[in-house]
Amino acid sequence: MTAPDRLLRYALRANASFSIVSGLVFLVAASPLAAWMGVPSPVYLVVIGIGVLLFAVDLLTNAARTELHLPRALVVIIMDMAWVVGSAVLLWGIDVGLTDGGRWLVLGIADVVACFAVAQAIGYRRIRRVQQTALNPQTEG
Repeated sequence: MTAPDRLLRYALRANASFSIVSGLVFLVAASPLAAWMGVPSPVYLVVIGIGVLLFAVDLLTNAARTELHLPRALVVIIMDMAWVVGSAVLLWGIDVGLTDGGRWLVLGIADVVACFAVAQAIGYRRIRRVQQTALNPQTEG
């Protein structure tokens, strides 16, 4: 791990850890969680749980590479931002009958995902800045 890629690697791993825990909770407790949240069917949470677990595998795969695959990291940042926007639409744009607890859970997860997106974007930018400097070194004079 090099200094410029440290933040992005840590952020991807943290995102993966959160995604694994969330995905497993959605799978294992789909029925009671759906009832508590006001979700019409636990199948929705099972599908989300599976998707989040697959997402976590991709995050860990990229974070474990000797050299990060930056296009994949950029896609992750975009996907995290889309999750946050989708959560906002779910909370304030579409009435799907979520309970207060369900709304708070969606908001809390969106907050965590937004933090991952910001940390990953900063880490991505640091790597790109180092790459640009290597390609176009400034001459002193």
